[in-house]
Amino acid sequence: MTDNTVLMAMATPVLLLVVIYLIYSIIYFRQPQGAALEGPAVRGNARLQTTWICHQHRRSCSRWRSTGPCVWEEDGAGAGGGPSPLVVPSGPKLRFR
Repeated sequence: MTDNTVLMAMATPVLLLVVIYLIYSIIYFRQPQGAALEGPAVRGNARLQTTWICHQHRRSCSRWRSTGPCVWEEDGAGAGGGPSPLVVPSGPKLRFR
C-alpha cells in the first residue's frame, strides 16, 4: 500500500465523524423560532484582565531574556558550528548559489 492510501484510510473515518457531527449539530441545536437572539451583555473584570495580561507579558519576556541572547553569540547556538566545530564533515564541499 502506498503512503497516500494509508493516510486516506486513516483520515476518512475521522472526516466522516466530523461531518456527521456537524450535520447533527445543525439539525438538533439550532435556535428555535422566536427565541432571543442574544443574551445579556457580559461585563468583564478589568482588574483581573489587566493582571492576567501583565503576568503573561512578564512570563513571555522572561523566557525570551533567558534564551534569546545565546542565539546571537558569535560561537553559534550550541550546535558545534562555531569557529572550532566539533566535527568536520568529510567529502566534497557543497556548492551554494
